Amino acid sequence: MEGPLRYKTIFGIVPFSRYGQYYRLVEEEDYEFIYLLRNDKERGRHLSKIREDPENQRIWIRNYKLRERLGDEFYFIALNPENSERLGLFRLYNFTNVSFGTGSWLYKLGLRYQPILGNITGKEIGFDFLQYDKCMFDVRKENHSILAYHRLFNPVQVDEDDLNIYFELSRANFEKTKTKILKLFGQTSQG
Repeated sequence: MEGPLRYKTIFGIVPFSRYGQYYRLVEEEDYEFIYLLRNDKERGRHLSKIREDPENQRIWIRNYKLRERLGDEFYFIALNPENSERLGLFRLYNFTNVSFGTGSWLYKLGLRYQPILGNITGKEIGFDFLQYDKCMFDVRKENHSILAYHRLFNPVQVDEDDLNIYFELSRANFEKTKTKILKLFGQTSQG
């Protein structure tokens, strides 16, 4: 799927609600929330470092919106549908003919199952709406709990370096495990 068609497809579905969260694309006004999440010592320890000035996050979002219009990248924000409180984020990017990448999966501390449901939603967008066969992602080696979570889906490890392990997840493996995880949280595939 080419960038303009991805853009049209994404804009045909957002904003939307799924699994008790409301999703829309990130806007420039979200910069402080993103900056605070990424700069939090606990939340940001497995992320690439950001500059100290929150204004740099605003500039990054402004540049991201150009990539979004090209259909090259989509940065989603999850909100509580009852009060519009910002909960977390994820991105879809690195699109090829057969695969998409996910990353920047980051939620506020203290949430129970919302981050996992957000991660599932991101993969559903790539598999179900954009019709890709594979999802590519990487996880920091030191992020043991997130590695354990992702390994539940039986992804294939395709590479590693000093910091990260790189995975490829098939649609079939995602669907098998997704249903089990959703049942644990009292959810169905229909959201």
